[in-house]
Amino acid sequence: MATIFYGPWYVVLGRVHFQFSQQRFLISGSDNADGIYPVTHGNTLVLPVQGAKWQLRMEIIPSAIIQTGRSWEPTIVRESMKFVLGEGLIVQLDGTFQFELPDPPTNVMSLICNSMDPEINPIPTANPFSFTLGEGSYSDGDDCHGQSHRQA
Repeated sequence: MATIFYGPWYVVLGRVHFQFSQQRFLISGSDNADGIYPVTHGNTLVLPVQGAKWQLRMEIIPSAIIQTGRSWEPTIVRESMKFVLGEGLIVQLDGTFQFELPDPPTNVMSLICNSMDPEINPIPTANPFSFTLGEGSYSDGDDCHGQSHRQA
């Protein structure tokens, strides 16, 4: 299943499971990065993608079925999102594949997508509040009403 994005993003290859020899992701509908991107364990990739609306799809040929002549199969994608000050909106896509029931799905590839849209990721501003205490703010045990709380 494809994941749809809007606007400019960086697509960063996170983790690739080493046991699967054939994995890839596909981008379509972008202004600059449409294509098929094969990935293997140990690869690095930082890909800027521009476009009003574009999609990303992850696929795999599991090792066990390479010999059977089956072609690319889509992964099951789990999405997680977070916003990190200074980095902006981050969407992590974890592609998983169900080999045999009842085994749980196996993570095969992770892509980390960082938004480059300045409206989504505003430039951090300085904190307008000062939490510093001025000179004389500390007293010798007197409270704000002038009463002493010193122990004798």
